[in-house]
Amino acid sequence: MSPLYYIYYCETNLICIGLSIFVIVSGLTHSRSDGIDDSFTRIFAWINIFYCISDIFASVFQGTDGLLAKYILYLVNIFYVSTPLFYAYSFIEYSHLKLRGIELHKTKYGKLILSPLFLCFVLMITTPITNFGFIINEKNLYERGIGGYIIPAVSWIFFILTTIMLINRIIHAGSYVEKENLKPLSRFAIFPFIATIIQLNLYGVTVSQVGFTFTILIFYVTRLKNQILSDELTDLNNRRD
Repeated sequence: MSPLYYIYYCETNLICIGLSIFVIVSGLTHSRSDGIDDSFTRIFAWINIFYCISDIFASVFQGTDGLLAKYILYLVNIFYVSTPLFYAYSFIEYSHLKLRGIELHKTKYGKLILSPLFLCFVLMITTPITNFGFIINEKNLYERGIGGYIIPAVSWIFFILTTIMLINRIIHAGSYVEKENLKPLSRFAIFPFIATIIQLNLYGVTVSQVGFTFTILIFYVTRLKNQILSDELTDLNNRRD
């Protein structure tokens, strides 16, 4: 592999890790943090950090000889390919909590609705035997399997359906505060979706985590701005002037 290959992958992921850590640390130190919002923002950021770390290890050991390298490649790529499932699950749970006041998995049919995500993850774990998600060939090079397309598709179906639910609530919400609180979440999937499409069509390009990093940062900054502009007692967004 060319040295530029390693520099590109490592530099891209390290920048994304740094920005994710910034979001986590800033959320912990902010004086007006909201428990639910900050908790899920940190979850998104932590998923992104491990997403980037797995990509770094995958790029470093790509094409490296040895059985240990093959085991490492299987391990990190299982997590890397599965990451959209973790994002989708967290996004659905957070959105349902904001819309209904309860996480989806705690509802009567929640586990059933979420079962495709769990099934996809189980199939990913079987990849070393079934080659579902990907193949690590005899040269320890990664080759995308059918699961590499199925998992993003399933994840984004959940993302899109949840986003539609959020937009519907925003349209019909009677409260201005509720609309403003839901708007950042309704836009959450835009940049990751674009980045995922690019990555699926341009093999060897790593931009998916860039899309998630960008949207996590925007989501955090928008929430912070709304908190600053809102009154602490009434929670109304009336400090613009």
